[in-house]
Amino acid sequence: SVMPCSSAQRRTRTRSRQGAKSMASLTATPREPRVSFDVAPKLEKSGGTPSPDKKRGAPHSTPGNGPMKVPRQTGDNLPPSMLQTPSASIPGKGAAAGAAPSTVPYAQRKNAMAVVVDMKASIEVAAADPVAGLGGSRTRCAIEIVAEAGAAGAEMQPAVGVAKRFRHMFTTLQQRAGALEQGFQEMQTQLMNNAGLPPSVIEARVPVGVPSQDTVVCMGRICCEAAEGKINKMSVLLEGGRMEGGQRIKLLLEELQSYALFPGQYVVVEGINSSGTRMVVKNLCEGVPRPLPRSAPDELMKLHHGVGSQPLSIAVAAGPFCTNDNLDYEPLSDLLHNAKHNDVLVLCGPFVDVNHPKLSGGDVDIETEDGVESVDYDTFFNFKISGVLETLYEENPDTKLQVVLVPSLHDAHHDYVFPQPPFADRVEGGQQSPFFPEEKLFTLDIPHTGGLGEDSKRVHCVSNPAMIKVNEVVVGVTSTDVLMQLGKAEIAQRPMSSNRLGRLAEHLLKQQSFHPLFPANGGVAGEPVPVDMTKSDRLRMPMSPDVLLVPSRLATFARKLDNGTLVVNPGQLARGSGGGTFASLTIGGLSKEALEQVAAKEPSTPIPHQVAERTAVQIRRI
Repeated sequence: SVMPCSSAQRRTRTRSRQGAKSMASLTATPREPRVSFDVAPKLEKSGGTPSPDKKRGAPHSTPGNGPMKVPRQTGDNLPPSMLQTPSASIPGKGAAAGAAPSTVPYAQRKNAMAVVVDMKASIEVAAADPVAGLGGSRTRCAIEIVAEAGAAGAEMQPAVGVAKRFRHMFTTLQQRAGALEQGFQEMQTQLMNNAGLPPSVIEARVPVGVPSQDTVVCMGRICCEAAEGKINKMSVLLEGGRMEGGQRIKLLLEELQSYALFPGQYVVVEGINSSGTRMVVKNLCEGVPRPLPRSAPDELMKLHHGVGSQPLSIAVAAGPFCTNDNLDYEPLSDLLHNAKHNDVLVLCGPFVDVNHPKLSGGDVDIETEDGVESVDYDTFFNFKISGVLETLYEENPDTKLQVVLVPSLHDAHHDYVFPQPPFADRVEGGQQSPFFPEEKLFTLDIPHTGGLGEDSKRVHCVSNPAMIKVNEVVVGVTSTDVLMQLGKAEIAQRPMSSNRLGRLAEHLLKQQSFHPLFPANGGVAGEPVPVDMTKSDRLRMPMSPDVLLVPSRLATFARKLDNGTLVVNPGQLARGSGGGTFASLTIGGLSKEALEQVAAKEPSTPIPHQVAERTAVQIRRI
């Protein structure tokens, strides 16, 4: 007979038996190998000369045995080396680096902790004291979700993302159209009021599709003339709002010196539309970012030069967190060991990667002292992620580290909708196990997730996307690879920004959205993004963040954008069977003399944080 035990007891028992790094050995049914067909015509064996009985086909003709299908090279089936951007470094602006995933097994890697990207701060930043992060004099930083303006108490809602699960996959055509119009009206207000357009330009605005022999101004959304396929300069349309008739006109871009456009982008266009259907574009405004956050000088003085103040250290990593040849989660364990001295660790999913060869089949077995047990994805997350976090705090009870968990669309155990709700039990409190009376099924059992404001709260579960405040620093984060999607959908001609990665990130700020594409995949074949249009307003940015975290399969980089936002792509923690990269940010404080001077003149006037100037970024190999 087997004595009943709790989930935590079984997890502890398994961990002590298997070791700290591997909490359980798992076996799973691998995916069946794909069948490849050789469609190329074979040459004759006699010296490669065709048989005289066979006729030679015309050049570029279709083989006689039927049409030959060639698989499209999308981002999902490209080799990883082709997804990389060439290395680049711009002094004073940032740095980028990329490399193909190593074929060396993770345990045999020789470049652990090697620096891939090193971005220096414009303002000298003192190194954080590692001892202060483990029970030392360092003050525990405050983490909170950026809330909607005017919301408080139980009615508080996040300004970005959603607070809990919601009903999705049920939106009517009227709801989708209404959501699009709402976004159009919001961006119309932002562009007309904050883009710095001359009064003469604003006065010359007319609805899209109104013919005029004079130069007019229109505001609308970029879309593609074809129902499918990537947009090009010959198929760019401008679509107006529903309140203005919802007309579409073709944009002729020959007279523009530079542009960077993608489907779903809100723009202001100046040109001549004599026929009402085609506009010759003279000038183009591609969007406007929202202002950066500000804080009062006395508040910054307490945070930067108060008792126990230290440079803020933030580590950032994105999944997958285990190599594709096992489920030991060794990269995650090594990351937690290195990050225990930090103030904050931001972990972006996937945590239970649905594309992992040993998880994609859906059958996951955990070997325990009671035998082999088949578990669901939630229980697997409980054992692998919740267990390693619990071990971290048990072994380091005095650590000041706080962990932020961001879900991913590739998480097999979580809702497949964008925006995604934070991690939570699918059945509140779990489901009673029929075999173990004291055990709960379908529960994530994430440790140290107390209520907001509690000192015991060490693990914060946020939505995807999310905007949080770490002390005064506003951090925007999404685990969706929006840079890759924008890169596929964008067309550009001599753009103002020569750095492609920085330009893609600037699209998010200028469009004031974590996912500005419409349709959600940009009309390009590839991975779909399940955007729920009724929640599309939850993807909008109420402000430009001080730091923007955008994990992507593109090259890792750190860069200061034109509006002052620091954007970082930490890469993936595990790449293939080898290790990947993670980012480490050290944010120093503003000078005491400068804060005192500002406080003496205008003590109640908020000032910008200047986070990009006082932040040093290093992207390292795990």
